[in-house]
Amino acid sequence: MAHEFANNYKSEMTIPQSIILFIIRDNGPLKVTALAEQMGVKPSAISVMIDRLVLLDFVVRLPDHNDRRVVLLQITDAGRAASKRLEEQNNELIGQYFSKLSVDEIENMLVTLEKIIKD
Repeated sequence: MAHEFANNYKSEMTIPQSIILFIIRDNGPLKVTALAEQMGVKPSAISVMIDRLVLLDFVVRLPDHNDRRVVLLQITDAGRAASKRLEEQNNELIGQYFSKLSVDEIENMLVTLEKIIKD
């Protein structure tokens, strides 16, 4: 599925940039360090990707009112629209895969996945 998604991915962003956008969207204004931690990388590793999202007007950098040394990343309306388009692409592809399965097969898969993620 990941290969299929990558082949059908239609966006002005790279896949890692879209992941960053989703994280910022879902977690509100974030420090670069917090974003990097969620992605499991160093802040320097994502600075170019953030610059690209700022250029696309999908993300803005804001000062932190509690600490002027800190910069926060916040999604813009254009970023929300872009993330919605990507989500719709994702859902369509996933729907194509799941449409090949019966209800029983989907239920069995969910039971199996729940077993896998339980501690």
